[in-house]
Amino acid sequence: MTSGGPDSLRVSNDELATVRDAMRELNRMLDALDRGELEKIVLTQRNQMRAVIVSLERYTQLEQDAADAPEVQVTLAPHPPRRTR
Repeated sequence: MTSGGPDSLRVSNDELATVRDAMRELNRMLDALDRGELEKIVLTQRNQMRAVIVSLERYTQLEQDAADAPEVQVTLAPHPPRRTR
């Protein structure tokens, strides 16, 4: 998976679902996750990605990976002042 913001998320058409579709088809979607047919389901609302559903097994794996990852400290430098003309 690509790191970065939601704009860099790789999603197949099968993994996309509107919130409305998810409300109607949640059982089928969860079964597809459990069978490994889908890695994730990305919910959209008003043509915007809003949430991701993953299986409990995948979520547990992500949590463990995050716990095992070294902590990174980020220091943000202020932007230099803009020059006015």
